Parts: sequence; C-alpha cells; structure tokens
Amino acid sequence: MATISTLRSAAVRHYLDQLKDTGRGRATFRDALGNITTLLVAHALAELGDPDDVVFVPIIRGGLGMVEGALAASPGAAVGHVGIYRDRTSRDVIEYYSRVPAAEGQVAIVLDPMMASGGTMLAAVEAVESAGYSAVAVATVVAARQGCDLLAEEAPALTHLFTCEIDDHPPEVGALRNGLGDAGARLYGTA
Repeated sequence: MATISTLRSAAVRHYLDQLKDTGRGRATFRDALGNITTLLVAHALAELGDPDDVVFVPIIRGGLGMVEGALAASPGAAVGHVGIYRDRTSRDVIEYYSRVPAAEGQVAIVLDPMMASGGTMLAAVEAVESAGYSAVAVATVVAARQGCDLLAEEAPALTHLFTCEIDDHPPEVGALRNGLGDAGARLYGTA
C-alpha cells in the first residue's frame, strides 16, 4: 500500500491560495504552480531517500506546468511524458502518448496538478509501470480522497503519493471541492 504524505507549510498555503484564485492571470498561476511543485518535489525526494536517478513524468497538459518546478528540485532528472485524457461523453480514460526513459535503477515521479477520481492518474502510473518501473511515486498538488483510495487499491507499483491538500468530501465523482480549475486551460489559455 502506498504511503500518502501531505506537505503543509505557510509557503504551500500561500501558493495554494494563488492557484485557487481564478481571478489571477496565467503568469501568476504558472509561477505559483512552479513554486509549489519545487516544494512538493523536494519533499518527495527527501522522503524517497534522495535518489540519484529520477525521472519526472508529467501528464500532458496540466502536468507540463510542473516540470520546471520539479527540475528546480532535481536539475539532473530525466523527463518522460504521458498523454492521457478522459473522454467527456463516455468518461473512458484514453492514453494517446507515452514516452518514458529506460527504467534501470531510476525512480519515476508522475506529475499532475490535480487528481479527482484517480482514473487518469492510475492510467499514467500503469503506463510508467509498463515501461519497466517497479516503483512509482505521484506528486499532485490537490487530490480527492477517492482518487488516493483508488490508487492504493489498484496500483501495486505505486510506493508514495505526495500532495499539498486532500479533499475528503468532493461534490461528485471526478470533481474536487477545492480544485484549481482546468489547470491546462489556466496554464496555456486553451480549453
């Protein structure tokens, strides 16, 4: 069963407030996401024993906004990519792209700003696992409890889940009460 670690500090709260303020522009959102990611990933790396070989695997699109902050915490890390989305009509999780570096002795950390039901994150963890990683961690800024539970039950390769906030009472399946909005749209100005 994966260890769940919630990072709490005044700096984390400050950046969370900026991320959740939909009245702020893209520049503030990008800056806050990068800064909170650096804190979250530095915490994750310390908990993982400061591994020498790290691979960050952002989920396209929102996770791309976390790469720079993750690399600030571990500048020599490799970066893979997983493209996954949930079909709006069928609610099916669809993987359309996966490119992850070889797994020899490396630790993989999947990056995505939010995790609601956990289906997309589970697919990303499975994609990384299928690339040969036997141990995978997740770094997400805000997570719903049901997503955490799904990963704990269905992702045997998942060793750790790192987050800044857990929503224990989301309003519906696949949603977050205290979410960041559509992170990809807020980062890039596209829906």
